Amino acid sequence: MIYRQSEGGAEILISPRTQTGTEETSSNSILFTFQRVVANHFLRNIRRYIFSLPPVPLTRNQTVQLSLRCKVMAVPVQEEGIPNTTVIPQSPIASEKLPIPRPISMGGEEEFRSVIRHASRLPLTLRNALCRDGVFIGNPGKVVALLEKMMTAGAERFQVVTDFDATLTRYHRDGKGCDSSYGVLETTTMFPPFYREEASKLCDYYYPIELDQSMSLEVKSQHMRDWWSKAHGFLMKTGLKAEWMGEMVRHSTVELRDGSLKLFELLENAGIPLLIFSAGIGDLIQEVLKQHGNFKPMIVANFLDFSEEGVVRGFQKELIHTFNKHEIFSHHQTDYFAKHEERRNVLVMGDMMGDLKMADGMRAKEDVLTVGFLNSKIQKCFPEYRDGFDIVLIDDQTHDIPISIVEAIINGAA
Repeated sequence: MIYRQSEGGAEILISPRTQTGTEETSSNSILFTFQRVVANHFLRNIRRYIFSLPPVPLTRNQTVQLSLRCKVMAVPVQEEGIPNTTVIPQSPIASEKLPIPRPISMGGEEEFRSVIRHASRLPLTLRNALCRDGVFIGNPGKVVALLEKMMTAGAERFQVVTDFDATLTRYHRDGKGCDSSYGVLETTTMFPPFYREEASKLCDYYYPIELDQSMSLEVKSQHMRDWWSKAHGFLMKTGLKAEWMGEMVRHSTVELRDGSLKLFELLENAGIPLLIFSAGIGDLIQEVLKQHGNFKPMIVANFLDFSEEGVVRGFQKELIHTFNKHEIFSHHQTDYFAKHEERRNVLVMGDMMGDLKMADGMRAKEDVLTVGFLNSKIQKCFPEYRDGFDIVLIDDQTHDIPISIVEAIINGAA
């Protein structure tokens, strides 16, 4: 296996060997050949800094040759039977090309996986799911306690609140981006060319702001209001008709995550309410669900207002954007949480930090378990997601983890 980065990054050449090699050094490169036990330890430790490394442990009688062409620093490692030298780059190196090379490691996986594996009250299938590649749990003790309480309370006390774009839908398919609900509008050929041009300019300017961790929520919220307002202004000039929705979705790349239909069926069959709370276009969300099985959950989103002739003329209610969901819910749905007041345990799923507040409108909530889909800018955004969400799913285009959680709660405490 060969791992390469851009100029100035790291180049790691990994090849099985049957005999011990030698160690060579120069001013800008270091070449190591390790025996199997040493190589396994080296890879486990360096994996938190470099994503594209081969799986460990290695097979019997194999060694690994690694050439690191970057600035390095020696970090002492004390472990029985392990030499006292591990070479680690000074700065993390990772490609943002999607899909992220596997296995994914952010450092600390073995620590939280050990807690999960020993949580005997959780079903084995759930424990295995939470220990899979790409899952990160910052506080495993808290997550285990929440899951155990929710299982004991059962499906009758449980509900799900989720974002739509890049949460229920795929972020990419084999590295090629999938449309969001707004993306359906931006890529359709049914609109005049000016709309795509203007929408692209807005995205190029405002999307980095949406992800900017140094900016306050108040400032970001104002920028998001400006973005949504300008985009909606251009939308009003397109002559969009309600009857176009079906064709627009069919010719888009919007796609539900793998396992979404199974998740919907599980919830529906168990009578568990699902609330989709989105800053996207509600009419397009309905159309996507209609074309994928006609599932009809409660949807709170930006719904279009059409004239008697079926031409768009505005939006029905106050604007929802990424960072005002906690403020705006009562303006769109005044009684949803009141209807489900007895369901005080909530699974919240989203792909943006603002999604963490989607259940804030619940006055009687007891336990909230949050799942965050980290889809892009992995290294930059990971610390914030790790600290904010209970479970972080890194470049996971499936609903395997939510399904495992819901199944465990439906089956209850065994």
